[in-house]
Amino acid sequence: MDKINYEELEPLQVAALNTREALTHFWKLPYIDEEYFGPPGNHNLTLYDTVAEIAKKLFPDPRPLTIADVGCGPGQGLAAIVRVFPDYDLGMFGVDWAESACERARLLVPTSNIVCHDILEENWLGDNRMDLVICLEMLEHQWLVKKTLMELLRATKPGGHVLITVPNGETDTFIGHRQFFKINTFRNLLADFNVFEVYYIRGETNILAHLVK
Repeated sequence: MDKINYEELEPLQVAALNTREALTHFWKLPYIDEEYFGPPGNHNLTLYDTVAEIAKKLFPDPRPLTIADVGCGPGQGLAAIVRVFPDYDLGMFGVDWAESACERARLLVPTSNIVCHDILEENWLGDNRMDLVICLEMLEHQWLVKKTLMELLRATKPGGHVLITVPNGETDTFIGHRQFFKINTFRNLLADFNVFEVYYIRGETNILAHLVK
């Protein structure tokens, strides 16, 4: 098989390949943060701050919390948690399989423990450790969705919470996605789990699922 020359591809064409090597190249691109996440300073409009604000309602009073972001990419979700939980004693963990994404996350959120890993190979987070697990815009890239969900819950403490977002499959057209979740089919997929609620966020651009261990 011929080796792919990523330099000949547009960034989203690289991301659409959905391989570890391709995503490692993608997150090395020097301009990708602004192109992918928008201009610096637009925190309040991002998916990440929306989820962090939802998470804050689950833990309204300052306390020690262990929080993991699975598929953390360059750390935007963890950074949003830090912004929204300023008075909490946070134990922060991030997992991604692209080393360049992990390197960015370590720089963006230096207080976090970031590991380059595939949780379907071995769940580095361990069992029953996390008060909160977030998994943002990652499941649509997976073939083994239910297995991934089981690993997210395995890492969560009894009584803990899992917040998951996926693009709305009614409008999602990105060729790199392996799954296109409509809200009813997403609810059906989650039927075997302890689901608190599933609903649209951000003007129906995304779907959020809240699971409880």
